[in-house]
Amino acid sequence: MSDTSFTLGQSYTRQEISKKIGGPVQGMLPTVLGRVVCCCVTWDLSKQAEKQLQIGDFPHQYPAARQWARGKQSVPLFCKRQAGQWEYLGDYRVAEATDVDDDKIALVLHLEPAPPTFD
Repeated sequence: MSDTSFTLGQSYTRQEISKKIGGPVQGMLPTVLGRVVCCCVTWDLSKQAEKQLQIGDFPHQYPAARQWARGKQSVPLFCKRQAGQWEYLGDYRVAEATDVDDDKIALVLHLEPAPPTFD
């Protein structure tokens, strides 16, 4: 896990992503030691600009989403473009989390680009 940088617009496999930042190769919000390390989505290109995640009340997804919203950390965001290809869209953080009273959706995460960091 020494190199955690990704190139904007470049595609990666889930195995490459996992090798760089850890976590499992499946799931929307992979975690390491209870902390979300990236977000992998399959947005329709026409809805991508909204940058909202609808989270169901699933045991593996909801707690990770809540942790990410509370932690305010930025994580790499990837969007699946084709089988095995996940495009890096930049680092994002949760701007707002909205609880939803719905049979299928428990939480909506509103994402925003992370501010640039200077080393």
